[in-house]
Amino acid sequence: MYIPGVDDVQVARERVRPHIHRTPLLTSSVLNALTGADLFFKCENFQRHCQVG
Repeated sequence: MYIPGVDDVQVARERVRPHIHRTPLLTSSVLNALTGADLFFKCENFQRHCQVG
């Protein structure tokens, strides 16, 4: 089995970079207070859909 290395990951990142839409990272002071932790929410529901093919 082939295990990708750091160079493989960097090449893949550059290949997909033009197709990535950066999504926001949000927080909630209410949920932070309720949980006693700093929570972060990555909003991938804002990701744009792309046509493949």
